[in-house]
Amino acid sequence: MENIDYLINQLKKADLFQKIENSTVSQLEKYETLYSLRSDGFGQRILNYIYTLRIAKKLNKKTILMWDTSKNTGSSIVHGSKDDDVEIYQNISIIKFNSDLERFFKFGKGGAIKKNIFYYGKIYYFENENLRDVITEISNLYKNLKLHEDIQKIVNNMQVYDYGIHSRSGDISMTEINLGPRNFRWHTRDRLQLERSYPNEAYIKIINDLKPTNIFVSSSSEKFINDVSVLDNVRTLEKDFDQHKFIGTKKFVLDIHALSKCKKLICTFSSAATLMAIFLRINSTNITPINYLKIEGIYEELSNVIKDQYIKLNSPKLMVKRIILVYLGRFYRFFILRYIKLLFKKDLVIK
Repeated sequence: MENIDYLINQLKKADLFQKIENSTVSQLEKYETLYSLRSDGFGQRILNYIYTLRIAKKLNKKTILMWDTSKNTGSSIVHGSKDDDVEIYQNISIIKFNSDLERFFKFGKGGAIKKNIFYYGKIYYFENENLRDVITEISNLYKNLKLHEDIQKIVNNMQVYDYGIHSRSGDISMTEINLGPRNFRWHTRDRLQLERSYPNEAYIKIINDLKPTNIFVSSSSEKFINDVSVLDNVRTLEKDFDQHKFIGTKKFVLDIHALSKCKKLICTFSSAATLMAIFLRINSTNITPINYLKIEGIYEELSNVIKDQYIKLNSPKLMVKRIILVYLGRFYRFFILRYIKLLFKKDLVIK
């Protein structure tokens, strides 16, 4: 129970729980089917489906995963997802649609559920439900997803590792995703990700501290993987299955199952990849790098300083002041100094 309680605490910190009000339950009772819909990465789509499936089973409803095949979603742009990625799992009811051409439902303000469509991506639960039971049920549902036969064969041949480490998208460089190609969402400017991402230096320190213990490392950052894979105690998919070429969603799913086989897992609790791995091993030890290094207070204080400075310096008042000062400075430097003062300078006479 200790490991599940730690997981619940981390999920609360990441604001990943969503209570379903009784009024919403009454609304859901009217429908035969509940739909799960996300337009971001593969992992978030599958997790939201599992969260929706748990609620549907409680209400004795069917569940269908709506799979957006648009090439203009975060899943396609950032993660390079393909239309048939969802077929990695063999027992999910799916309806594919293209949001560029079809509108499944109209977004509105507020709420995690629109009619019978779940799209918030959080762990839904009913009032008075025990969160330990919620997590256990989610874990069992996820374990019951049937992998494609080719992938299952590789999973069956994976070894057990002492430690697992996952660095999400190169972690602290989350700005690259928020400002990526065709991402026009203005609200992403404020995503500092300080509670969700950790510096790669923290992971590297842990890897060095754990020598010679074998550590399985995964990340969507190729640079990070390349930097650490040269270390003798680091294992990766590429090292353990050098006869295979793993790319895209297949690699993502295999990384999840390799992480799930580690005796201890060090990771963020807000990444879809690590949450999926944790749900396969909820009774095992899972811990954040900050807790492992015992620098919670230092990291929290530093995070608060960064957020405080960011908020102050980006307030409308200071932003306007900074813009005025920048252009006044340019005017002074390029016009006053260069041209006006020139009028009052004496010519230098050279004999």
